[in-house]
Amino acid sequence: MVQVVGVRFERAGKIYYFKLNGVDAVFGDHVIVESSRGLDYGTVATPAQEVDEQSLSQPLKPLIRLATDDDEQSYQENKAKEPAAFEFCQQQIIAAKLPMKLIKASYTFDGSKIVFYFTSDNRVDFRELVKVLAGHFHTRIELRQVGVRDEARLVGGYSTCGRELCCASFLDGFHPVSIKMAKKQNLALNPAKISGVCGRLMCCLYYEYDENSPELAGQDEPKPALAACDKNCSDCTAKTCGVRERLAALSVDDVPDLASAELAAVSDDMPGENLPDKRSDKSEQKGGGTLRRNSRRPGNRRGGGAHRPNQPKQDRQRESEQHGAAE
Repeated sequence: MVQVVGVRFERAGKIYYFKLNGVDAVFGDHVIVESSRGLDYGTVATPAQEVDEQSLSQPLKPLIRLATDDDEQSYQENKAKEPAAFEFCQQQIIAAKLPMKLIKASYTFDGSKIVFYFTSDNRVDFRELVKVLAGHFHTRIELRQVGVRDEARLVGGYSTCGRELCCASFLDGFHPVSIKMAKKQNLALNPAKISGVCGRLMCCLYYEYDENSPELAGQDEPKPALAACDKNCSDCTAKTCGVRERLAALSVDDVPDLASAELAAVSDDMPGENLPDKRSDKSEQKGGGTLRRNSRRPGNRRGGGAHRPNQPKQDRQRESEQHGAAE
C-alpha cells in the first residue's frame, strides 16, 4: 500500500495524484511536485489515502516538499509577469495577422517555459511567431490551442444564475451534456436559457439528471406496437422494410389473408426490400396453358381473331381464313 494525495495546479481543473513520499501534506497545503513540465507549484486538493500500488496503471511521481516562503514569492513573481507576456504576444499576433485569439499566458514554476493558450477555427501556422517570442523572452515557448469550453474555464466569468462559472470555480472536468437532459427535466428548450457563456449547453444540466431517478422514470412516450410481419426478414425494422409500419395502420378486414397474398397489396409502392409483385406477373393455370393479364386484347392481333393460347396452330389458321371469307 502507498499513500497518495491529489494536487491541483489551477483553481479549477484536473486533479493529479502523487505519492506522499514521507511529506506531511494535508488538504489545502501548497506543495512542490515534479510534473511533465518540470518543477511545479500546486495545492493539495484531496486528503491522503492508501492505494494498492499494484492497481496503479503507471508509477506515481513523488511530492518533493512543502512550498516555502521563497517558493511562494517566486510563484507570485511569475504571476506578475504573465500580463506583460500576454500583451507582447497579442501585439505580435496582430502584426502577423494570424487568425487566432489569445486567451492566457502562463509561466511554469521554474520559469523555464511560457505557455500561451489560444483559440482558432482553423489550423494556424505560428512558427514565425514562436521564433519572435523565444527571441524576446529567451525561454522555451509553447502555443496550445484549446476549445470554447476551455476558454470559458481559463478566462472565468458569471453565468445567468448570478454565480461564478462552475468550470472556473470547482469542476475538475467537463461532463458530456446533451439536449436530452434538458427535455427530461422539463426545461424550456430555448438556446438563450440553456446555453452558457461558451455557447455550449450548460454544465449544470448534468447535475440534476439521473436516468434511474423515480421523477424521470416513465417519461418516455410508449411506442405504438407494430403488427406482425410474416416475411421473417433479418434485422427487420420500420425504417428498412416499411411493411410493418403500413401493417400497423391496416385492419384485419382490409387485408383478410396476408399470408396467402404475401403482403403484395401492402408493399407494392414501398421502398426497401423487393417483395413479389402480383399485379405485373399474376397468372392463372387453365387447361395446362398460361393466361397472362397483360396479353393483348382480342381483335388487336393480325387477322382480327382473338388469341387463344390452348388452340392448335392449324385450328387458329382455319378460323382466321373463315373469318376473312365471311367479310
